[in-house]
Order: sequence, then structure tokens, then C-alpha cells
Amino acid sequence: MDNFNISLNILNYFSLFIACFGFYHWKWLAIHFRIYVLLRLTTFAFNLINELLIANAANPNHVSLFSSMTELILTFLIFYLVLKDGLMKQSVMVVLASIILFDISFWIYDGGQSKSIFIIAVNASFLLVLCLYYLYQLLVIDNLQVRTLPMFWVTSGLLIKISGALILYITNDYLYAILKEDLINMWTFRNILAIAAFGFTLFGVWLEAKQGRLKAFDS
Repeated sequence: MDNFNISLNILNYFSLFIACFGFYHWKWLAIHFRIYVLLRLTTFAFNLINELLIANAANPNHVSLFSSMTELILTFLIFYLVLKDGLMKQSVMVVLASIILFDISFWIYDGGQSKSIFIIAVNASFLLVLCLYYLYQLLVIDNLQVRTLPMFWVTSGLLIKISGALILYITNDYLYAILKEDLINMWTFRNILAIAAFGFTLFGVWLEAKQGRLKAFDS
């Protein structure tokens, strides 16, 4: 097995591990963390379906699109729950509805035939902006001690994962023209970066469960 597939398998099963860890501590987690746990489980499921399709020489683009839209919806829902400003909450839902409409319209217009990487890149761009805004709110507007905030770690992990992937989504065709088969090394590095990002999010889930347990015992 090559380095790309090894790193991809580690990434996929790390996602499943975070989901299992979250379900084990389910009762101590706030609702937005429960949604994140579901996100990790659905991501693993979609990736598994993708691998099965590829192994059977079937087109995985439709599954990739639905996976991206699911990640988009669940992540936007998480930030809708944690954002404090009412106007920002409304803006998040309006933007989400607009992106979903764009994704579906593009997919129908294209007949579902093209690579889904363009739509995934668009979705990832909006997720990146949302993560950056939330971190800006924590660090600048609220001026909080973020190291003790579970959502800081989850958002940081999401930011690392999305940033690494987005660069490759945007430059994939250009890099392929230069690197050819060696482009797989860049995607391997992206997987390694995502594995490191999952370390941040796992710590955030653990911290949320720890704090939730302490609150329950103190009440």
C-alpha cells in the first residue's frame, strides 16, 4: 500500500475514532459538539462509500458532492449555534441556503457529469471564512482566554484541515499539468495535515466532555 492510501486510511479511521469517542461521552457534550461528532461519523461513511465505488470502477463524484454538502450543512449549523450575534446567525442561514441552491443548480446544469472538485472548493471557501470569523470573534471581539475553550480547538482543527484541502482544490489542475503522477504526494501531505488537524478537534471534544462532566457534578 502506498503512502497516500496509508495516510488516507489513517485519516478516515481517525474520523471514526473521534465519532466513537464523542458517542462514548455523548451525555457530557453540548448540542453543537454532538453535531460535530455526527459530522465525523458521516464523513467516515461517505469516504467508505467512495472507496467502494472506486474499487468497483464507479464514478464517486456524486458521493463527493453530497459529502461536501453534508459537511457544509452540519458545520454551518454548529456555528449558527455558537455565534452570539443575532444578525450573524441569520446571515449564516441565508448564506447556507444560497450555497446549497448554488451547489444543486450547478450539479443539475452540469448533468452531474463533471468532477465535483469545483463545488467542493466553493463550499470549503465559505467554511474557511466562517472559521476565521469565529476565531476573530473569540480572539479580538470577546478577548477570551481561548486555550480553555473547546470550540477554539475544534475551529482551529477545522481551519487547518480546510485550508490545506482548499489550496489543492483550487490548484489541482494546474499542479497536475506540472507534477503529473507526483501530485499524489501533495494529496498525501494534505492527508497528513488533516490528521494533525483531527488531533486538535479530538482535544476539543475531550475538553468539552471534561468540562461538561465537571459542570454536572458541581450542579
